[in-house]
Amino acid sequence: MENKIPKLNSLSGFINVLLQIVVITVGVFFFVPNEAFGDFKAGITALEKRDYLGAYQELLPLAEKGDAEAQMRIGQLFLEGLGVLQDPKTAAMWFQNSAKQGNADAQAALGTLHLLGRGVKERFVFARNLFLMDSEKSHAVAQFNLGMIYESGLGVEKDTTQALLWYTASLKNGHDPAFERLRII
Repeated sequence: MENKIPKLNSLSGFINVLLQIVVITVGVFFFVPNEAFGDFKAGITALEKRDYLGAYQELLPLAEKGDAEAQMRIGQLFLEGLGVLQDPKTAAMWFQNSAKQGNADAQAALGTLHLLGRGVKERFVFARNLFLMDSEKSHAVAQFNLGMIYESGLGVEKDTTQALLWYTASLKNGHDPAFERLRII
């Protein structure tokens, strides 16, 4: 009887085994029914159709498996009470999970919750630090929120110059409410 296991003592044998593992892994992923994993596209389509319960059902399995974008979307559903009971504390937990993975939208949302003390303890410095991380990614809402922090002196000394700089950056990145703040200052 012939041995069908590739020999690993050569580079080509190693590559052959590696390719077999990749093919098996990819095959398992694509042939397992979508319900086991959730379907991100279906979740987004449900959100667009305002089918929030459907979006929740599609995105939750992905969020539970660690998908940062799905976690952020689940957080939004809980924050706004769409398809689920409104629960800012649960929203903060999902935003935190997503933010830990570097999702800028989740970082901005988590920062806003800490800025407002909604579902979490009010922590201005923590919120500012999250917004600063996002501002490096040109996140317009985070830049706007930094402007508000400096304009109002929330956890920092009031600094109109800093506020103007952050509002200007926010406006340049497409956040129209920054125009109104710039006009007022």
